[in-house]
Amino acid sequence: MCKVLFVAWRSPNIPQWGPIGRFDRHGENYRFVYTKGATTLAGFEPFLEMPHLEEVYESDELLPIFQNRMLSPQRSEYRDFLIWSGFDPDVTPDPLDLLGVTEGKRATDQLELFPCPQPDKDKMFRLNFYLHGIKYLPTAAKNEIKNCKPGDALAFMFDVSNVNDPDAVAVRTTLNKRRFLIGYLPRYLARDVKKLFTQTTTKNVSLVVGRVNSGAPMQQLMLCKMAAPWPNDFSPCQGEEFQPIPRLAP
Repeated sequence: MCKVLFVAWRSPNIPQWGPIGRFDRHGENYRFVYTKGATTLAGFEPFLEMPHLEEVYESDELLPIFQNRMLSPQRSEYRDFLIWSGFDPDVTPDPLDLLGVTEGKRATDQLELFPCPQPDKDKMFRLNFYLHGIKYLPTAAKNEIKNCKPGDALAFMFDVSNVNDPDAVAVRTTLNKRRFLIGYLPRYLARDVKKLFTQTTTKNVSLVVGRVNSGAPMQQLMLCKMAAPWPNDFSPCQGEEFQPIPRLAP
């Protein structure tokens, strides 16, 4: 699983998300730095607890801004929460792995975390993610999701006519002749997935249902699993907005 997360921020005044920080583990410590996106995304101000754009923030404990995005193990729904996210409920997950799947979302702000894909030991692109946009779907599509089973194949559809996001990648079912549109890839995946398709063939990319979480909040209703060969020259998260402002030690 991924050990590098980016922090995205959404301006409250314009419908635009962008990376403004990078969060990872450096040795035994957690580390956060601002990226160049923090200087170009209109309206962004540094976090109060991390006020300097040029500083490297390290701690041997999870930084508070991220700790507050972890569901407490004392909560009654914590075990279900781990299962919904594809984790063994009897094993404490790595915080970066858990935040990478759940995106660290809170209803009270405009932040979310997303993983920078990295090749696994088999040189494969593998990611688990929650399907986005379900709440905006018609009832028939939501019912179709509830009929899906783990392992069911899903299909990509590049939604180039999407007025809100021309990079949007829709997800459809494949078992039903109507091929319901059931949601979207997370916005942070879309651009790199489209790039991936230019470097491999569709038949080599697998997208399947991981879980359908009956009783879960809408944003955690369907967990998807994606896998594809990692092209030799494929480098995700390489735009200027992803680059750290301070120089990072290796």
